[in-house]
Amino acid sequence: MSVIACKECGKEVSSTVAACPHCGTRLKPRYFMWGCLLIILGGISISGISCVGCMGAVGQAAKESQDRQKAEKLAIMDKLKNGPIENISQEKMKEIFQIGTEFTQVARENALNSIKGKKISWSGEVFEVTRSSNEYKIQLKTTANDIGCFITVEGKSDAQYIESLREGSKIVAVGIIDGMFMRSLVLKPAYLEH
Repeated sequence: MSVIACKECGKEVSSTVAACPHCGTRLKPRYFMWGCLLIILGGISISGISCVGCMGAVGQAAKESQDRQKAEKLAIMDKLKNGPIENISQEKMKEIFQIGTEFTQVARENALNSIKGKKISWSGEVFEVTRSSNEYKIQLKTTANDIGCFITVEGKSDAQYIESLREGSKIVAVGIIDGMFMRSLVLKPAYLEH
């Protein structure tokens, strides 16, 4: 900081003030304010360009994630159509997952992890059928002798057959084990044999 003389009254003032404290004369030209404004706007513009670049990177990551999900789904559908059916019996599944068995939650989780992603055949009686935009969800009855099953059939190729099902209809589904829900097996995706 230096000391300068005011152009109007001649008294000494700091070089950092915008106006003379003695007479009020503006010491710095108006373009100083505009210069500061331009610097601020320039910084915002550069930040905006950086954000656009970041958004582009985020968009690219999202696209890669979608591509990866699409490839995984195609692999699952290929396995559903062409893969072998695993020999996992409904009796063994009942022994592990039915309410009242000796298996703990941890043991059931370990058993589920060992079969998740495998293609199996499952039979049972229909309890409910629901439809969304491009898939059907079929819930099989949970009985004293068997665990329930939720089956998701994608597409409309079996629409007529699925929509003709009634409560108690016996079906056989072939699907990929996706997990468990309320101690019921989840097959997604799947198709019905008929």
